[in-house]
Amino acid sequence: MELISLLIVIAAILVGLNIGANSAASAIGIIVGPNILSFRRAALVISISMLLGALLEGGGVIRTIGNDLIPVKECSNDGDCPNPGLDYCNTEKSVCEKIGTGKEVNYLEDNKELALSALLAALIFVSAATILSIPVAISHTMIGAIVGVMIAAGLMSRMDTSLLLGIFISWVSTPIAAIIFALMIYRYLMIPLSERMDILSFNRVFQILIIVGAIFLSYSLGANNIGNAVGPVIGSNAIGSQTILIILVGISMGLGVRAFSGSVVETVGKEITSMGPVMAFTSQLSAGIVIYIFTVMGIPVSTTQAVVGSIIGIGLTKGIRTVNIKTTEHVFIGWILTPITAALLSMLIYNLLMIV
Repeated sequence: MELISLLIVIAAILVGLNIGANSAASAIGIIVGPNILSFRRAALVISISMLLGALLEGGGVIRTIGNDLIPVKECSNDGDCPNPGLDYCNTEKSVCEKIGTGKEVNYLEDNKELALSALLAALIFVSAATILSIPVAISHTMIGAIVGVMIAAGLMSRMDTSLLLGIFISWVSTPIAAIIFALMIYRYLMIPLSERMDILSFNRVFQILIIVGAIFLSYSLGANNIGNAVGPVIGSNAIGSQTILIILVGISMGLGVRAFSGSVVETVGKEITSMGPVMAFTSQLSAGIVIYIFTVMGIPVSTTQAVVGSIIGIGLTKGIRTVNIKTTEHVFIGWILTPITAALLSMLIYNLLMIV
């Protein structure tokens, strides 16, 4: 394995660590906030479920980020290349393109600096957010970083813009869908169910449901978020076995949950709204459904958006005063700034790598 391929794999594993430390904190915060499970037990449940989700259903999002977003192109003729007489030709930013009718152009593989720059940008940005106890959207970070390196390399026109637009639309629809699901489930299912149960049965049943909900949410989280770390690696062909890489990144996500997610857990689970068992399960179920739907579609979405959206939806059923508006505003502002900052950072890293 060449050095740059090794660096890409290491960066992906570290991104996985940050996915566990930041995005997975959203799932843990819901059950730790209302003291349903201890942090240690919650982290174990989340870690195992994420790994299973990544292994069993992570392929769709991996393909979207690794292959579909920057699709392999076929040169129709030598005119696609500024220097038709060469086996390889340089674009404005020194990205090699194979020429000749029918030959494939894989931009991430031809220029592995693209994948490395995107992963490093995501790694730096999410690490900083985790240190500051700020939940951020990993998918926003990675997509923004990919767009940034493609702009820096002069290859933005090569991206699948219709797919990119669909991803942008999903970013808007994710929290809205989570709010709607949470409102509907809480008002028309959870409240009537809880009213028909005595207190002892109520507590026993919902403690079990919350554990089940945590498993479902973290499974969906793993299946969706694995693509953010693995996708660029697969696209760059830096490692031969996708399964081995998924296992390595999945394990790193679990380590991130256990070792580094504590401060973000507090932000999500306790600062945004006060949650009882009914609200905790409703939030898990609503967010898990939204994330899973997009996972089946192969669309990378923000776990934090889905979870916070569901928490806001539940809070709204109890009145706007139960929602911590200041914290929620900070989270939403972060979602807007995340892809822009990641894009700028990846452009800077790519240009530095090209100089070196």
